[in-house]
Amino acid sequence: MTDVETTTRSFYGRSDRRKGWDHPVVRAFAAPKVAWVDERIGLAGKRVLEVGAGRGYFSHALLRHGDITVLDQSESELALNPAADKRVGDVYALPFESGSWDVVFSGNLLHHLDRPQDAVREMARVARHHVVFLEPNNRNPIFALGYYAPRLFVAHERNAPKYCKELLESLVAGAGLHLDAHTYQGGFVIPLGTETWMLPWSGAGSYASWSMFQIGIASHDVAAVS
Repeated sequence: MTDVETTTRSFYGRSDRRKGWDHPVVRAFAAPKVAWVDERIGLAGKRVLEVGAGRGYFSHALLRHGDITVLDQSESELALNPAADKRVGDVYALPFESGSWDVVFSGNLLHHLDRPQDAVREMARVARHHVVFLEPNNRNPIFALGYYAPRLFVAHERNAPKYCKELLESLVAGAGLHLDAHTYQGGFVIPLGTETWMLPWSGAGSYASWSMFQIGIASHDVAAVS
């Protein structure tokens, strides 16, 4: 079986009609999640690194709270990102000194990696305080179905149904971090599948446990999140 990273690079490397960061669906998807993080750790005035930033689905929301640095392995994806400070790099070997960022943010990256534990350790290394993870939630009925019938999912998303809170906790603990805050968010809003006309019924502002995505805030210190 082809590794998930190869299939992911193939999918995101194609020229297609995927939505841009300024699309209403993308804004509805990302803004509430970043707002939840900001309410708990305060992003303003902090040095924020977004890893696996791509074309900026989360970057545009993070930029509302201050300047950020974005990193991705794809130059073509970064060219579409609204951030000014862009770095091409590898999540397994981040080109930064240990503890050089107040917050490291990772949105929908881990389930596209063959070695997520190594990536989490590397993000923990360069983070002074917090590491934020946003990943699929297999409590959602669509992802739950994929857990039992993984062939229903396209190759680059085949790991998505594995992601539950317990897996996220395990990855965080394996990097020497503590999961200080966690929630489920966003209802059925997904950038590649939701159309603008669906937004009123998609639960974009929902924190229901069946939402398609989960958010975790981890830190090096116990109870570091209010």
